[in-house]
Amino acid sequence: MLMLTTSLPAHLKLVKSFPMIWSVSQVEISSKGLLKKVLQGAGNEYQEAFDALNSQVPAEANAVVGIQVSTTSQEFSNGTFLYVTLIGTPVLYEEN
Repeated sequence: MLMLTTSLPAHLKLVKSFPMIWSVSQVEISSKGLLKKVLQGAGNEYQEAFDALNSQVPAEANAVVGIQVSTTSQEFSNGTFLYVTLIGTPVLYEEN
């Protein structure tokens, strides 16, 4: 799956575009979360965020273009969390 923050390169022709997709993922970034990750084995939450976006791509699409990333953090009694929002437009393209 081709994932771009830009539009399609000139040598690719847009065949069809689909409705915008998005995903919001939560990543614990507090020291308490860090200790938990060390004890339980660290995962790659950022890759999981992209996987969550990728899981929403229609089967017919072969790329997501115009991907935008937004982050915010929030502190709660159980830790500090980073929220990662990814937005993009699935498309079907072919070579010119």
